[in-house]
Amino acid sequence: MATIGKTSYIFISIIAVLFILSFMLALFAGLNVGSAIIWCISNFLNVSYPGIIPITIAYKNPLLLAADLLGALDFPILTVLVAAWFFDTVHMFKLQERVVLSKIKKFNDHVILSTYNNFSERLAEELKKKGVIAITIVSNERDAKHIFKSGGYAIIGNEGSVETLMNMGMQKAKALILCDTDPIKNALTAVTARSISKRIKIISRISRFDDIAKLSKAGVERMVLPEVTTGDEIGNIIMKNIKST
Repeated sequence: MATIGKTSYIFISIIAVLFILSFMLALFAGLNVGSAIIWCISNFLNVSYPGIIPITIAYKNPLLLAADLLGALDFPILTVLVAAWFFDTVHMFKLQERVVLSKIKKFNDHVILSTYNNFSERLAEELKKKGVIAITIVSNERDAKHIFKSGGYAIIGNEGSVETLMNMGMQKAKALILCDTDPIKNALTAVTARSISKRIKIISRISRFDDIAKLSKAGVERMVLPEVTTGDEIGNIIMKNIKST
């Protein structure tokens, strides 16, 4: 990362020097400060600059032509810099994800949370307070980064996928907590999880008492209704059910 950081500073310095030189040449060519700034920024971003400088002056003034050339060099350098930052960010995220996967392989009796939302986020915090490792299934990098930043564990995937659940250490997990508001989605995840592990405790969030029957048939052993149970109560209920296995 130190090498990448130094390279970025070098690129930024080159961009700044070229921009300043282009600006100074535009001033020496006779442009006022405002027009010179707008003209240099337009060159820097590789866009046209209609109405700022008459076309005859722009092509006859050698200072403006030199400034235009310097400004034109800035854009590809900026493009390379942004691309480098993007690929560096992607690489670091993939590296972090691999580190998390290697840690998960060593976990035993952890808890898997399906579907990242406010409910699963609060639940992960409660479990962490009680010393229980929770791994959340997320659908995108943004949510994964948010969880990583808070010191949690997450894997990008589909909660209904055997591969995702296996990557989360389903066979060694203590419990799976279904956090989605969709009972059908939770039921399908429960069926998939039960096909992988017969011993895992499956607990599901429900929105209506009518969902209890269909989730029970899918292999869910306990249900929690967040609308009437919140905060520490949820954590205590989950911990009680986990410890009862």
